[in-house]
Amino acid sequence: MPGKIAVVNTVLLALLLGCSGEGDVVSIAVPGKHREIAQKPGTGDGPSIGIYPFKDVRRDKSQLGSRIGRFGALDGYVFEVEGGRVGPSIAEAMEEYVAAKGWHVVHMPEGGDNQPDIVLEGEVRQFYVEGLNNWFTTTIRCQVNVLVSGHQGSDGSRIEVPLAAERMREVRWFDPLEVQALVNEVLEDAYGQLVAATRFEGKQMVVTRR
Repeated sequence: MPGKIAVVNTVLLALLLGCSGEGDVVSIAVPGKHREIAQKPGTGDGPSIGIYPFKDVRRDKSQLGSRIGRFGALDGYVFEVEGGRVGPSIAEAMEEYVAAKGWHVVHMPEGGDNQPDIVLEGEVRQFYVEGLNNWFTTTIRCQVNVLVSGHQGSDGSRIEVPLAAERMREVRWFDPLEVQALVNEVLEDAYGQLVAATRFEGKQMVVTRR
């Protein structure tokens, strides 16, 4: 009998703590929602905009986050950006978003020598996805924080626009597609802040609000 009790206790403890291994990797596509236009040049009016690959300055660059059980243990999933290149992926996603909004975007690959009217660079300071597994639901949370800086070719001046967005969603049945959808929404919120906070005057970008 003591042996059976010990076995039962071990099983219950394992169920409570959840999986303590590395977990299954969930690859998040960035760009996601508008991927089909990612490599098409923008044809909008206004000054030409070049967007360099962003720098990833997060403390933990190993992953975006994971799904955690009620008692703090890893619960089966680790979230990563598809391809592992967070900074360039965030910049590419922003490029396609603003191009869809009518900006005249010039593709700026790493090492490229294009000279648009305005060059945008950025630092990815925070980008994480986490899931909290409750008894019957999972709470998914995504947050992004990016500092976008721009260099004006006409007079050499610089601008800065901080972008920060966060969303949370509770789902009954956890599905990686729910995570992808939430990430898409958060990134669109952030890029929408850039469009809303700026306007073009001639060949320059002017920050109207921060």
